Parts: sequence; C-alpha cells; structure tokens
Amino acid sequence: MIANPGARAMVSGKSLDWATGMPTHAAQFVHLTDQPAVSCPMWMPPKAIPPTLALLTPEDAWRCVPAHLSRRAHEAAVRDDIDDAWRLFMGCLEFHFTALTGVPINLTNRRGMVEQRKPSAAVLPGGDAATARLCKAVRRFRRLRELVKAWPLGVGRRPHRADCLVQALSRAEAPSSDWAGKFDDLSIEKLPALLAQAQAECTEVAVTARQSRRDRWHGWCNDPKQVSKVFRYVRDGPAPCRSPEVQVLNPGPAGPQQVLHEVDDWWWKLWQPSTQALCTDRWFETFDGFPAFPEVEPLAVQTLASVLRAAPSAKAAGRDGWTYADLKRLPRTALVLLCDIFQSTERTGKWPEPIAHSFVAMLPKGGTGAPDDYRPVVLLSVFYRLWARCRGREFQAYLRSAGVVPPGKSKSAESLAFDLALRIAVAQSGDAAVSGLALDWSKCYDHLLLSSWTGS
Repeated sequence: MIANPGARAMVSGKSLDWATGMPTHAAQFVHLTDQPAVSCPMWMPPKAIPPTLALLTPEDAWRCVPAHLSRRAHEAAVRDDIDDAWRLFMGCLEFHFTALTGVPINLTNRRGMVEQRKPSAAVLPGGDAATARLCKAVRRFRRLRELVKAWPLGVGRRPHRADCLVQALSRAEAPSSDWAGKFDDLSIEKLPALLAQAQAECTEVAVTARQSRRDRWHGWCNDPKQVSKVFRYVRDGPAPCRSPEVQVLNPGPAGPQQVLHEVDDWWWKLWQPSTQALCTDRWFETFDGFPAFPEVEPLAVQTLASVLRAAPSAKAAGRDGWTYADLKRLPRTALVLLCDIFQSTERTGKWPEPIAHSFVAMLPKGGTGAPDDYRPVVLLSVFYRLWARCRGREFQAYLRSAGVVPPGKSKSAESLAFDLALRIAVAQSGDAAVSGLALDWSKCYDHLLLSSWTGS
C-alpha cells in the first residue's frame, strides 16, 4: 500500500509499538491524512504561432510592419542597446506574424512558465487515455448524472447540492461551446435529454480519440525518420515503468513531486560538490601547438539565411517558444535586423534578457529509474542556436585545419558501427585477425565541475 503513489501521498508518518513484550513481534502504525494530493511544478510551454494564411508570402506580410519601427530597431542595434533593439525587433515580428496568420499575437512577453499543478490521471476509469476534450465531456456527463440524482421529481425548490452542480456546469462552458446557455434556464424536465446528449458526446469523443491515436501510431511507425526507434521497440519491447523507491524513514509526497525532489537533489550535489583544489593548466597545454585562430569577420546575412534553410524544423523549442519553423517564415529583411542584433551581441558580449536563459529537461533513460538514470538536456533559445550554428561552421573549419577532426563530414555512431561490422565480416571471410578498443566515458559531460568552467 505504501508503494502505491496515491496512498503514499496520504502518509504523514509511521511508528512502531513494542508493547507486546516479544522481541520478534511489533505493531507498525502508518498514519494517513485525508487531504488532496500535493501539487508539483509543471512546465507550461507558450502557445505556438498559428499557421500561415493561404496565398500569403512572408514578404507580403512584412509590408505591414511600420517602417519607423524597423528603423528604430536597426539604430538601437548599431548603438549596442541590445535590450531595446530586441524589444523593437519583437514589435516588428508582432506586426509580421499578425498579418501572416490573421491572428493578433503578443510576442514581446512570450515565454513559458512553471505552474503548481496537482498530478492527474493519464487514463480515465473506463480505460481511455485522457485528453482535454474527453475529460471535459466526461466531467459534464458526471455532473449531469449527479444532478439527476440530487434533483428528484416532486421536489418543490431545487436542493442546494443541485444548485452547486448547475453553477459548476455553467462555469465550465466557454462562450463558444455548443453547451453554452443550456444550463441558464434549466428545469427538471430537460435533464433526461441533456443527460442522453452528454453521454452520446462522451462516446463519440472517445471513439474519435481512439482512432486518432491509431492514426498517429500508424503514421509514426511508417515515418522513415523513426525506423531506428521502431526497430529498437520491436527488439527490446516497451520500457517498464518503474516507480520511485519508497521512503521508509520519512515518507514525503509521492508521485512527480518526489521524483523532482530526488533528481534535483542528486544532480546539484554532483554539479556543485565541496570545494577542492583543481589544476586545470595542463588541460590547455594541448592547444600550444595549434595554429592561431583566424580573424572573425562580422556575421553576414547570407550565412544566416543559408544556415537557417539547412536547420531542421522539427527541433524542440526553447523557453521562449520559438522554433526553426517560425524563423523560416521570416523574409530576408527581418533576417537583416536579426543579423544586426547578433553583431551587436558579438561586440558587447551580451545577449538580450528574454533569450539569455536555458531550460534543463531531465529525460529518463528508461534504465534503473534512479535519480542518476536521467539525461539532462539543455534547451536554449532557437535564436542562440541559430547563431551558434553560424559560428560553428568557422570553428569546425579551424579544427579541421588544426588536425583535430578529420576532413569532411564526421561520421555518426551508426556509421561507425556499420563500418566496424563490415570490417569484421571481411576479416571473417578471409580468416584475418581484427582487434580494436571501444571506449565510452560514463557521464563524462555530467561530471564536469561548474567551478572549473567559470574559472576558465
């Protein structure tokens, strides 16, 4: 029972009683409190920018941007007022995407947020996966069903419990809902028809959600980009869902709140250990024989546009919600302004405050389920990633000229494994000996101390 997350959330303490007088027998008391589940922080990403209207090009939409606004953004970037330049640039993008999508958009303060929310079940009691539309339909049906019980025939005045249910039904409906206004002038004669309609809608929404899940699963399995994942799923089977270990001495909140606390505590102890003396000078002795880094030219809009065209559109968004797909809907004039901001950032070494943040997502590896069985993935703003891709080309060219990396495109892990398999097959067919050594540093990047990087 204590291992159940729902029951563990109600545990407030435990105690042992040795009053029996027997050294091998004791009574164990588990104290439960009847209270709601503990809320935990959840990441709420910003709303995505709507799709582009038909027969409308980015160049046509950019004409709706006031000329004085784009001119002021350029002037602010030239005088290295980076925050003001970014604010004016976002103002230009607001006019652009409002004209491009036909929907008023606020981009100046667009960012995700962390909200305290209570864990909810991912599956409804009937076995269907919970979706926003299905949960709303099921909640409406449950309230109408309880309203029929709380408002029996022959009762003159409506009971207080029925009043509460009617108020809840009215509050839950948006003005654009088909159910809006149906509970304003409610009578007991209308309840059977409304209950039947709500039940029919639940069935219809559940059937639609099941078919949608089948279609998404079929499309995902047939996507050429997911072939390796499908093969891994067929080979290994579904990953088991491991519950966190039960805290016997101090049973705290269960569920996501416990996992978040344990993971956060373990990783910060790793990243910020006790103070110790580090000698990092010998790490940089390797660079003594390298050639001098070439002079860095100002970032050109041609480089920015070519890198943006080659960037994958399906990459995850950062904290501000921007994606590569959004930036690909910008005309060349907007990229010129963005290039001015990047040049100002390189001159001053300062990034605009709205994008000078990182978002760390702890992705489970699916192994032991322990706090160290998570992979920290840092989601940076897509604007920073675009700049890093542009400058990364120059740095990769320098590493090739210094002999650090081989010329040409670096091989991926799959290509190296396939090359090794071919070498082994050829060796076996010709009775030749093959030997090698494969190294994999366990959590190499994770064990780097933050103090060593800040000091260098």
